[in-house]
Amino acid sequence: LALTRAIEDECCAQAGQAALFAGFQQERFYRNSQERWDELARTARVVVVFADFGGSSVADASPARVHLPANAPLRREWFLVCAARDYPAFVSGWEFAGQQDIPDADRRFEVVWSVDPPVVQDAAMICARLARSLAPTLGDLEDDLPSSPAPASADLQRAMGLLTRMAGYLDKQQSR
Repeated sequence: LALTRAIEDECCAQAGQAALFAGFQQERFYRNSQERWDELARTARVVVVFADFGGSSVADASPARVHLPANAPLRREWFLVCAARDYPAFVSGWEFAGQQDIPDADRRFEVVWSVDPPVVQDAAMICARLARSLAPTLGDLEDDLPSSPAPASADLQRAMGLLTRMAGYLDKQQSR
C-alpha cells in the first residue's frame, strides 16, 4: 500500500498527461480512495479503474469504471499503472490464496513493480486492451498512451534493484 500511495503521489506531482490504470479488486477499496482518484483524474489524459463494480461506466466518465466479472483473475490482484513520458511507473500485487477470513490490513500479497519505460508501456497496453474487451463503450484507450519510450538506463536498473531489496527488507521487518 505504501508503494502504491507513493506512486500515486509522485504521479500527481510529476507526471504530465498520464494514462492511469488501477485495479482495486472490490468497489469498497476504490471508494476508500475515490477522492484521491478524482484528483488524479483532474490532470490525467485518461484514468480507468477496475473492480467488482455493478457495471462499467460510459466513455466520458473520469475515472472510467470497468466491471470485473466474478471469475476474473484480477479480483485477486491490485495494480497501478502510470504511463507518462516523464514518469512511468507500475506496481502489481496478487493476493495469496486462502485469506478470506484475514482482516484487510493483514492480507499478504506478492508484489512486483517497475519504472522501466518499456515495461510500464506494456502494462499500460495490457490494461487498455483489457478495458476495451470488458467495457467496449470506453473506446480505444490505446490512443491515449504515450508513444514508445526509450529503455531504462543501467543506472535506473541498479537503483530499481536496490529499492526492491530495501522494500523487501522493510516488509520483513513489518511482518515480525
